[in-house]
Amino acid sequence: MRISEKNLLVFINKDFSSKEDILKFISEKSSEANFIKDADYVYKKFIERENLSSTGLQDGFAIPHIVVEGLIEPYIICIKNNRGVFWDSLDGKNTSFIISIILPKNDKSEEKDIISEITKKLYNKSFKEAIKKSQLTSQIEELLFLKHKYENNYVNIIPNQKENLKIVAVTSCLVGISHTYLAEQKLLNTLTKDGYQIRVETQGSRGVGTKLTDEEIKDADLVIIASDVPIDKTRFIGKKLYETKVINAIRNPSKLLNDAKLNATSYFEDLDFVLTCNDNLKQNSLLKHIVSGINYMIPILIIGGICLATSNGLSKAIWGFEAGPPISERPYNILSIIERIGVAAFTLMVPILAAFIASSIGGKVAIAPSVVGGFIGNDASNFIQLPGLPIVSTPMGFIGSIISGICVGYFSRWVNTWNLPRSLKTLMPIFFIPIVGGIGISIIFIYIIGAPVGLLMQGFSEFINYIFTNKTNSLSITILAGALIGAMASLDVGGPINKIAFITCILLVEVGIYEPMGCYAAAVPVAPISMGLSTIFMKRFFTTEERTIGISSILIGIIGVSEGAIPLVLKDPKKTVLCNVIGGSTSSALACLFSIKNNAGHGGPLVAILGSVPYGQQTFLFLFSTLVGVSITTLIYCFMLLYTNGRVGSLKETYVIYRKSQINLYKYKFKCIKCSLKYLKHNESFEKRKDLKNKLVNIKLECKAKLRVSKKVFNELNKDYIKSNSAQKKAIKNNFLKLRSIKKDKINKLRIKHSKINIENVNKSDLPSNFKQEKNNINNEYKSKYKEAQIKNYKKYVDKFKEVMHIY
Repeated sequence: MRISEKNLLVFINKDFSSKEDILKFISEKSSEANFIKDADYVYKKFIERENLSSTGLQDGFAIPHIVVEGLIEPYIICIKNNRGVFWDSLDGKNTSFIISIILPKNDKSEEKDIISEITKKLYNKSFKEAIKKSQLTSQIEELLFLKHKYENNYVNIIPNQKENLKIVAVTSCLVGISHTYLAEQKLLNTLTKDGYQIRVETQGSRGVGTKLTDEEIKDADLVIIASDVPIDKTRFIGKKLYETKVINAIRNPSKLLNDAKLNATSYFEDLDFVLTCNDNLKQNSLLKHIVSGINYMIPILIIGGICLATSNGLSKAIWGFEAGPPISERPYNILSIIERIGVAAFTLMVPILAAFIASSIGGKVAIAPSVVGGFIGNDASNFIQLPGLPIVSTPMGFIGSIISGICVGYFSRWVNTWNLPRSLKTLMPIFFIPIVGGIGISIIFIYIIGAPVGLLMQGFSEFINYIFTNKTNSLSITILAGALIGAMASLDVGGPINKIAFITCILLVEVGIYEPMGCYAAAVPVAPISMGLSTIFMKRFFTTEERTIGISSILIGIIGVSEGAIPLVLKDPKKTVLCNVIGGSTSSALACLFSIKNNAGHGGPLVAILGSVPYGQQTFLFLFSTLVGVSITTLIYCFMLLYTNGRVGSLKETYVIYRKSQINLYKYKFKCIKCSLKYLKHNESFEKRKDLKNKLVNIKLECKAKLRVSKKVFNELNKDYIKSNSAQKKAIKNNFLKLRSIKKDKINKLRIKHSKINIENVNKSDLPSNFKQEKNNINNEYKSKYKEAQIKNYKKYVDKFKEVMHIY
């Protein structure tokens, strides 16, 4: 049976907090629309039906339905809620899209026909995706009832939706900590749900994870490499292969797969690929090799930083702030052992960085000689005093490790290109490269560049120390230095720029300069905590899944890890990056201003708890600096969300939703036509191909025209609204004060009511929950009425906008 459009009501952007509130709203709207006069009767019927068994389905959908006596025609009321509510659904997930059905009681089996038709649609993946993305009531109406449109536009036009495609993929990022494994998760979750067979190999900080087998590669129809570093592709010779950035796998796995199917080519490469550099990755390859080395050094940094922070912090807490390192006075105390571990980790840090930079460039054979070079360069006593230069007391540090890694790496690569007999070629990686490379780089450091670079590092350390410790310096210079560290720490939430700032501060800790690390530690938690708080304060702009990520981001930020904010930053990078940099640089500048010291190679409030920031005033100022940065970032981002999206029911919100819907519609049509062009048979007529290409141009021009007109209409209506709105704003303010007064009176009466209950006849444990529930109901009622008043204020202009844009 089909339902006419006049018997359908659709409500979007609602913000109900419970199933009962939604069913009550549906009952009231059915009465207002004269479907049924008695709203209480309808609500009671819905509750009775839910008590029999839940009407929640899967993926956020529910179809509450009732049969009512005396009803002539069936009716449907749809609700699209901004947040998920508990509905006891089949998959245990919260529900945000409700299709309620009110049926007449007769013998024509309407209930079975209508419910089965809608349920069938709700088990179609394409339909669910389309209806979830819909931002206009008209789009939802078309999807529900214009059956031919639904079938043509959302199912049949997408080719090979259920094709049996076997996919293998490799993911790897520059640092190898977060993006590598986030890309793996996104590819597996999305493409598996889409019905594809996929296996993902990760090449990150944990080494090669879930390595692809020869059998899996042999059976694969498509190979996807989502990586920011060179990957050995010799395993995939002869396979259809597609390469892209790792960020594309995180942002949109489905689009990545479509691009791969369209653009993948058969891969054929020289078998000695591991000794050559991929032409596509030559640009900025040196930076990528350096960051690849940092990837392996980070675990050592964490071990050293946490151990030294714990040892020094607890020793000062136990024996007083003036107490020195425990190892000097209590050599076999447990804190002394922890300190030894931290010192050992920092000693290994520089050689390990050199080793894996060299390995990234020249392969495993470059590891041994570069370790020797990095170790020699990290001890100033090894350098010869050159004529005219003072005695060097500062080692080359990370500069030496980078030089060692690059020189040995490219030397190893060059040697591997020599055309030698097989007997000599086997001796190169065992004898020639380690001996010549290790001795050669050591001699270069000892006799040539060790002293000049050491003096340069010594001067740099003295300069940084002068900026952060000399109070006679200009305050602006100190603040700018701190702000720069904070901006780098917050810019890419755990990416290469963040790690460069981190390494610089860590190496200054080694030479006794603790203020830069204090700046970094105050700034690094700003992004994850701020993004998480934004999902709490601005719930309507985030899905349930994103709000869950937000909570995790806050917790991860507290322990000093910024990668938890990546999914939220990727959702809206233009706004989030700007806000994070402002907040992070502010926190860091304040920490610099207060001369916060941090002797641990780590950041976040955790270091203050462990005592790496001296207990007392510095602890308070450190937490204050972080709090200021978090507050600034959160406030700016929340304001930007409100400014760019508008309030609930406002003209701005209607305009933004219309623009998004038109852009999404354009993208969908464009995708469909591109698919049609790809799968068009080669023997099809030239005119048909030309016609499809013309359609691509036309839909782009049509979309631009609609966006241009909508902007003009919005500006005109908004000007009119601002001019004539002073009296309305005053009325809304008075109404707001009146509603707030009513709310306070109701809550006070509720308190009096609960205080007069005879405690002997009531279970004490029920009192707080009952009071809290009733108080929440009053607050929700108040919020609902205020929102309705706001929507009513905008209604005239919203309706006019919809009317005008409907013409176009």
